[in-house]
Amino acid sequence: MIFDATMMRLQALGESLKQIENKSPETFEKYSDVEWVKIIRFRDIISHHYEKLESEIIFDVCKNHLPLLKASIAKIISDLK
Repeated sequence: MIFDATMMRLQALGESLKQIENKSPETFEKYSDVEWVKIIRFRDIISHHYEKLESEIIFDVCKNHLPLLKASIAKIISDLK
């Protein structure tokens, strides 16, 4: 159940980033240290190939990549104020 909930949250995050990119692509150009396209593609994988995902990969994403993404998003929000 936790795996499924995590997947839904990652999917929602990717969808939100995809919408931002579609409406304002220059937002991510300024913060090129994050691989935005890969995050958005990951959302597509979650959405369309859910059954192929391995829990170890999701754990790695959550442990090693989400903290960096969180910091980058916080920086974007701070810069917008």
